[in-house]
Amino acid sequence: MQGLAGFSRFGAGAFGVCLLAVLAAPVHAQTAIDSQNFSTSAPDPKRQSNTSKVAAEIGDGDDRATSDDRQRVDDRYQPKGVELGKFLFLPDVMTAGGYNSNVYTTTNNAKSDLFARVVPSFRLQSRFDRHALNLSGEAEKIYYRRYTSDNVLNGRLYADGRYDLFRGTEITGQASYYAEHEDRGSPDAVNGQYPTPVFGNRQFLAGKHTEGPWLFSADVSRHQMIFKDVPGDNGVIIQNQGRNRTEYRASGRVGYELIQGYYALGQVSGNIRDYNLPVDYNGVDRSSRGYAAQGGVGVDLSQLIRGDFLVGYFKQDYNSSTLQNPSGLAVRAVFNWTPDKQTLIVPSLERSVLESTTAGASSMVRTALTALVRREIQRNLVGSIFGGVYYDAYEGLGKSTWTYEGKISTTYAFNENVYTGADIGYRQRNAPVGVSNSYSQLIGMIRLGVRM
Repeated sequence: MQGLAGFSRFGAGAFGVCLLAVLAAPVHAQTAIDSQNFSTSAPDPKRQSNTSKVAAEIGDGDDRATSDDRQRVDDRYQPKGVELGKFLFLPDVMTAGGYNSNVYTTTNNAKSDLFARVVPSFRLQSRFDRHALNLSGEAEKIYYRRYTSDNVLNGRLYADGRYDLFRGTEITGQASYYAEHEDRGSPDAVNGQYPTPVFGNRQFLAGKHTEGPWLFSADVSRHQMIFKDVPGDNGVIIQNQGRNRTEYRASGRVGYELIQGYYALGQVSGNIRDYNLPVDYNGVDRSSRGYAAQGGVGVDLSQLIRGDFLVGYFKQDYNSSTLQNPSGLAVRAVFNWTPDKQTLIVPSLERSVLESTTAGASSMVRTALTALVRREIQRNLVGSIFGGVYYDAYEGLGKSTWTYEGKISTTYAFNENVYTGADIGYRQRNAPVGVSNSYSQLIGMIRLGVRM
């Protein structure tokens, strides 16, 4: 549902150069890149030869709630694209009509409305014998029938790829730029006359190497976010510069195969969260540094199950002495289970520290439990069910929120060029006063798309 509410009023003008690319490395599929690499749960195309496309593994960078099923139908229903030398150009235009039961995600007096959505997109995909270099982008326009203040435009552009150094060793990378709006239901969203515009860019570089029973990997990333001011209902400008920041992260991982299909894993990571302003509008310096160390087991059992379970310790230290420093149990478990060739089941559990600009709180310590079930009902029909429960503890406030969400999605391909689908999702947040809004929201839509 985030794709429905992350709209940008000003996105068109920001669709600029985001590509310098790929950190000089040819780059691989986007879904495999923004991960904690190396994870035994990272997608491995070589393992998919005996399964349908619907059972292709989910990577750490995927949004499991909204992952697009257009690419999951059988190969005979996939577009052929336009050949451009060593590249394949794949354009797509998707239109949708839908209903939002609570446009402003308010606790009371919810405002419902009908909306239309238009999403033109493209992918330029390499077809090299070795390595990979891809470019993709999309624009997203949302029109509401009554509440036109939420009519917005998004833009996103990605370059990604892979460089194969030699057998067992590869480098992957990604550069991306986006101009969109913050989800009205975000814990940090402000109650502006329209959703908060957000501009950002990400860079990611990772490498992995296998040597006999040993697995080694490392990655570095940078994510810059700019939140624009918005007018409030009372005419006062809501200033968001205090939220602008750049986040850096680096991690390393090592694994050793104890017996066939079972690995001992260890991972350490560090981060820097650097806010642009020395202090926010409450006079607080929110910049911080943190780390996490985890160990556990990984599983890689043929076509049946692949994933890992890690447990350890995290700590985040904030520059301001008025902010409480969170620390405690770090958990990360993600598994890709394929009980048959047409079914994928992905349960996950994670506990980590997220940023929050709620007054008096340093951060949110989130515990997230999610599950995705995706099945090929027919060669040209794919269905998905997603569910998630999120517990957010606001460090320093002694308050917490519970959020529940679920989504059912279907995609039907008439042929290689025309497809349709339907989605219905529900989200509910229970929050105490002074933290964020309690609300419930139902979003449903019907999609129709054309591609080449």
